[in-house]
Amino acid sequence: MGIPLPRLRLWAMLRTAMTELPAESAAAAAAFAGFADQAHLTRTARTLAGRIPSEILRPGVSGAPA
Repeated sequence: MGIPLPRLRLWAMLRTAMTELPAESAAAAAAFAGFADQAHLTRTARTLAGRIPSEILRPGVSGAPA
């Protein structure tokens, strides 16, 4: 595929956490998905998606500073 397996695993973990976030806290979603802590989830989301989890969940947020 051309994508390293560790990166695919991070994407899967991020997807799992994002499905839990509307119903759970960020810390609970991070733990459920297998992240070390909430900060690990946030760093991973910023690295892979270019946005933090709260920006991903809010439609219409560009991520650019106002």
